[in-house]
Amino acid sequence: MFSNLKKPVKVGMLLIGCIVLVAFVFPPGTFQNLQPQAIAPYLNGIFPMLTPGTGSGEGNWTVVDAYPQLTFTDPVAMVQIPGGNGFYICGKSGYVWKVSNDSTTSIKDVALDISAVIHTDGDAGVTNMILHPEFGISSSPHRGYMYMMYRYHPVGSSLMDCEDDAFTRVSRFTKPDGVDTFDLASELVLVQQFDPHCWHAGGAMFFDTQGFFYFAMGDIGGIDDRFNSSQRIDSAFFGGLHRIDVDQDLTRSHPIVRRPKDPPNMLADSSYTQGYLIPNDNPFTDSTAVLEEFFALGLRSPHRGWHDEQDGQIWIADVGEGAREEISVVEAGDNLQWPFREGSIDGPKPAPSPLIGNSKGPVYDYPRSAGNSVIGGFVYRGIRFNGALEGKFIFGDHATRNIWSYNPESQEATFLASVPGGGVGSKNGISSFAADSIGNIYVLKLFGTNQDGGRIYKLHPGPMVPDPPTLLSQTGAFSNLGSLTPAPGIFPYQVILPLWSDGATKKTWIAIPNDGIHDSSNEQITFSENGTWGFPEGTVIIKHFDLPIDHLQPTQLRRLETRFIVLKEGGGTYGVTYKWNGQQTDAILLTGSDTSNVSVKQTDGSTLNQIWTYPSRTDCQTCHNENAGGVLGVNTPQLNNTFNYSGMSINQLLAWQQIGLFSNPFDSGELVNFPKHADIDDQMAGLESRVRSYLDVNCAHCHRPNGVQGAFDARSSTPLDMQGLILQPGIGVNTPVGQVIVKPKEPDQSALWLRDHIVGNSAMPPLAKSIVDTAYIMVLTDWINSLEDTTCSIFYLSDLPFTGTNGWGPVELDRSNGSSSGGDGTLQTINGVQYRKGLGTHPHQHPDSMTNLNFDLNQMYALFQTSIGIDDSTCSNGDAVFSISLDDSMVYESPVLSHGDAAIYVELMVTGKMSLRLEVQEADGDITCDHANWAEARLIKACDDGDACTINDRIHNDCLCAGTLKDENNDGICDDLCPETLVVQPPLVSGYYQAYESLILGVPVEPSAHIHLRSANAVELVDSFTILQGSTMEIKIEDCQ
Repeated sequence: MFSNLKKPVKVGMLLIGCIVLVAFVFPPGTFQNLQPQAIAPYLNGIFPMLTPGTGSGEGNWTVVDAYPQLTFTDPVAMVQIPGGNGFYICGKSGYVWKVSNDSTTSIKDVALDISAVIHTDGDAGVTNMILHPEFGISSSPHRGYMYMMYRYHPVGSSLMDCEDDAFTRVSRFTKPDGVDTFDLASELVLVQQFDPHCWHAGGAMFFDTQGFFYFAMGDIGGIDDRFNSSQRIDSAFFGGLHRIDVDQDLTRSHPIVRRPKDPPNMLADSSYTQGYLIPNDNPFTDSTAVLEEFFALGLRSPHRGWHDEQDGQIWIADVGEGAREEISVVEAGDNLQWPFREGSIDGPKPAPSPLIGNSKGPVYDYPRSAGNSVIGGFVYRGIRFNGALEGKFIFGDHATRNIWSYNPESQEATFLASVPGGGVGSKNGISSFAADSIGNIYVLKLFGTNQDGGRIYKLHPGPMVPDPPTLLSQTGAFSNLGSLTPAPGIFPYQVILPLWSDGATKKTWIAIPNDGIHDSSNEQITFSENGTWGFPEGTVIIKHFDLPIDHLQPTQLRRLETRFIVLKEGGGTYGVTYKWNGQQTDAILLTGSDTSNVSVKQTDGSTLNQIWTYPSRTDCQTCHNENAGGVLGVNTPQLNNTFNYSGMSINQLLAWQQIGLFSNPFDSGELVNFPKHADIDDQMAGLESRVRSYLDVNCAHCHRPNGVQGAFDARSSTPLDMQGLILQPGIGVNTPVGQVIVKPKEPDQSALWLRDHIVGNSAMPPLAKSIVDTAYIMVLTDWINSLEDTTCSIFYLSDLPFTGTNGWGPVELDRSNGSSSGGDGTLQTINGVQYRKGLGTHPHQHPDSMTNLNFDLNQMYALFQTSIGIDDSTCSNGDAVFSISLDDSMVYESPVLSHGDAAIYVELMVTGKMSLRLEVQEADGDITCDHANWAEARLIKACDDGDACTINDRIHNDCLCAGTLKDENNDGICDDLCPETLVVQPPLVSGYYQAYESLILGVPVEPSAHIHLRSANAVELVDSFTILQGSTMEIKIEDCQ
């Protein structure tokens, strides 16, 4: 009955006759091309141990923890206190801390706390803080001034919804003489701007050499400039860079002429401006109908900006929507083109006419394949690294945590380093950059919204590393380059499902360092059944790409590239690519990305000009990222298949184990239960297996916990109902509000299908895809069409009534337990995995009492499912024991679960049961931090009355609730399409009607009405038809609208 429900049950083998599983032992010489042969790390030292680069330290920078004893909640800004007396560090939640210069300190003193009025959802919260240029100069009246931009609301974080009305403020705070703290009461609000949305907050703030103050705001929020704010300068500060005179010098500036206008809203206060003047030479001061503060417009989400004192240039890094991230050099009156352009490509809206200002594109932009949230830094003018970085713009990406330098002269960006991963949710990447007086570069990293764990890193240079050999033939990887015969010590392997590469075929090899026998940890792989494998330092993976150039003769191939992925010490990787020459005799090392045009003959005799993209070294790191383990494809589900080794076919996992490649060998009898991917063309495999395998291979290196901002987990090891795929809303900027990732029976309403079946902007996968994988799209379409909509068969406990008690504060619905107030928890997260639904609980203090929640089942449900664990947001002391009772009888008790443990998935049959009780008990006599989550807790209903499908079911067999049918009265029977039988008074209008008995009643119909008929059991939907004027319908009907 529950064929659409995936159960976590391991099924034993059925033995017919006498089948004995034994360990395979292969005689020496069985696999001539898989015998261990000595090979030194890094392909006999041909490849460098560090990432190769072409400048002083470029590509080999590292980051070190600037304050190993300190963590911060959402650090977003860092400024050095003049005189070298430490730093101020600002947190998104409204705190400013002072720390000393001593890197070993464990002390951070609160210098300001405005958290009570800060709303931190989305991009909101404190976005930036800076000091006045004369801060700390005793003779200056500005000596104690600090400026801050933040999202303000009187109730602060109690404001739960992103789209609740609030204000964006630019305020000045004062530090009194003789202390290191800022006076909360000293706040002077310079700008209070009504803001109806929590995203695209902006945050760029800086002073120029004239002492003018700049601040930037984004386009309010939403997709496609939803509020139409970025091309206006008459009503609000959104979408613009603004220039004001906070020193109020009347010799160069004049009073404010116009103030922002508010639309109707729910707030008691209103927008206003005060405490500054308008520079006389601002570009839009010739009309009282505009806000004269505008210096430039056309911005989307300008998180950071910089004024270079040496040449006077202004740099703005603007976060893109779904295609490009951009960096611009801005001059007075510039229109930076959002939303009619996004970086170097067309944007989602047409250019306005007339256009305000000077239309200007970015100096540099990059695609979503390299990152999805640019974080601007500054033009480096320091002393310490001036030889390597002088005059270059330092920037990073929040999502990939990569750091680059942009050279304005060559107009190229060079990868420097990556910041370590880790954290909760999608807001756990780079947030900002800072520098000190001697030129050290600091990188601020978040741990997750409102999560303590953010860190301050310092960029550290590495040595200059030369490139590997210029020609592929010089690497020694192949003993015969013409036949691609690998050199000794390099052996082939074959994955079940290759990553889609525009129709190219692939050959793959691996070189694992050894001295002739794999018998030590630095010569062996750490095997994992479901996770990533661990490889020894100096392992080299080789991938060769050929493209079929004649579909009528598939064996005609053109060699395109040979790619090397090198594993460095500590698990990091780098990649280099060799591009084959036109004569197909050798391949040349690339130092950046490149393209080739390839003519491909089609089956109809026509020719297609196919563009092949060669990845840059930065592109390689996009997929081969730290979060995915660096190595793609070399894992259990991809190698759990047979391979022909010199005429003998054997499972690759067994063969690798036989020659000693695994440091932790498995029992050969376990092989039958190991995961195995299905090729997309494997007709013997089910649709679900083929689609989920494809998503794992092509998407999971990014779409996984702590990966890119996306709504689903593409790993096939995650149960389908926990992947966030089916009927789960998309949260990416390219997914319209309300659209789900997969909508059963409606591929063209499914974000996954829509983005996978296109190329260009918004396409997935985003990197080097110029041709749609039609075979995959056909299987994906069939799978989506095979799914049933279970919207009325799943009932989340957080949506159902219950009784019982909680040990600390109320039970939180769809959030973790916070403190003693309702709604003070956070999105439930267990060991880095987020959950949208669930119950947040906390044990009682008294050891004899349990938190207990009671639900009435009344024999209406079939299954109970949940994932249990301690929420990440709490401290390391958290632990608890979970138990479940049915009809007052305990049926499950967990082990002690502690903070940082992975969630345990529990599924129980509840058919025929009357009641469910969930209990949580403290585990160690201390309830501190015992924030216990019942994540995704839900009941599954069969939604069937027990009879064959009848008029009461209103849908096909077993009433699995497809379409829009509901069970609103919770009786286990799908509700009638038409609750009451009505004979509709003529004439009929266009609409849906249900037929019960035909040829009984003649009913006139409106001219040209479109009538839709459903049969009595709604198995089919009769096509709509048009009734001509004067026609009648002889049918008994019900008005289903």
